Amino acid sequence: MKILHTSDWHVGKLLRGASRFDEYVAVLTEIADLVESEDADLVIVAGDVFDTKNPAPEAERLVYSTLQRIARHCPVVVIAGNHDHPGKWGAVRGLLDLANVTVAASVVAPSKGGTIRVETKSGPANVALVPWLSQRGIVSADDLMDYDRDANASAYSDRLGRILRALSGKFVEGEVNVMTAHLTVVDKTGQVVLGGGERKAHTVFDYCVDSTVFPASAQYVALGHVHHAQDLSAKTPVRYCGAPMHLDFSDTPDDKSVSIVEVEPGKAAAVRAVPIKGGRRMVTLKGTLTECEAQAAKWADPDGPGAWFRVLLDEPRRAGLAEEVRDRIPDAIDIRPRDADVDVDAGSDVLDDADANPIDLFTEFCTERGIEDPRVVKLFGELYDEVTSAGDEPADLAQAS
Repeated sequence: MKILHTSDWHVGKLLRGASRFDEYVAVLTEIADLVESEDADLVIVAGDVFDTKNPAPEAERLVYSTLQRIARHCPVVVIAGNHDHPGKWGAVRGLLDLANVTVAASVVAPSKGGTIRVETKSGPANVALVPWLSQRGIVSADDLMDYDRDANASAYSDRLGRILRALSGKFVEGEVNVMTAHLTVVDKTGQVVLGGGERKAHTVFDYCVDSTVFPASAQYVALGHVHHAQDLSAKTPVRYCGAPMHLDFSDTPDDKSVSIVEVEPGKAAAVRAVPIKGGRRMVTLKGTLTECEAQAAKWADPDGPGAWFRVLLDEPRRAGLAEEVRDRIPDAIDIRPRDADVDVDAGSDVLDDADANPIDLFTEFCTERGIEDPRVVKLFGELYDEVTSAGDEPADLAQAS
């Protein structure tokens, strides 16, 4: 069986207010073309399909038309990420079912669709579904599972481990069994490489789980949430496919891709990355304006999408400087003269209020004010999740909480 694993499309994301819609059209068209050329049996989209909980109509239209096109070739499974609106996904779930697209907006018990059986042209696949779970949401999901609870095991990772074991209970020996999840997973060294643009409060603290939490009965674990493609050391193949396009100037410079997973019953999956080239690079230029202009010229490619530039000028601030830079480097969207009060080398990217989400803005606020207690950001993230998810949970979750 051949599975195409993709995630973190973030359709609708702006870049310093600039639209990237043409890039999204190119990238999603490339993915749909690849589904057909690879003759995939199943497509898994592991969360963060949209960039915001209230995407623009054109973003929704692009996503739904892409899913419909892919589903004409093979079944599609989509789980909600932390950027997605679970209520919105729940609202369109019935319609997407008719189009051969299965959507999981929240974690539910195996008997209620938490683990599904998907019929493909190469045989059945049992897929355990783990959409994004906030601190509040994981308590509700944990309560829905049919098992004895240890009152002392209340940490996020402990609860998630129990949920995964419950979901894998519906795996069938002699068939393909896989999981898909949207969360932060670290390997046995305690490391994961972030790709840039992930919400800080959702990639640290109690939201991290160890890769060994996934059961060996899963032949492949398709992860979303981290934008850098990578394999994690575990009892079974566990992989972040990464975002299919660069999303932030702090992103890693690697090529973006989707993962093609080939798996047979009872055997570990074999995985290969296939590059996706439709999105622009995110490039930082450093030096005088003349030097930066020369660096930018190296990225000129009449046959490619080009690049967006952040320009760190080794020149003092002066009147008309930004306009001069944009005249000479038209795709420069982030311009910083030498005396700008920004510590770029620390890996911090200045946030534009039009683009940033409240959690990242609050994190930057704490950094600027010297607030170093990580519990403050963690608490804000939990409160933000609670407020934005209020009334969005499916009835079975709401009744259990």
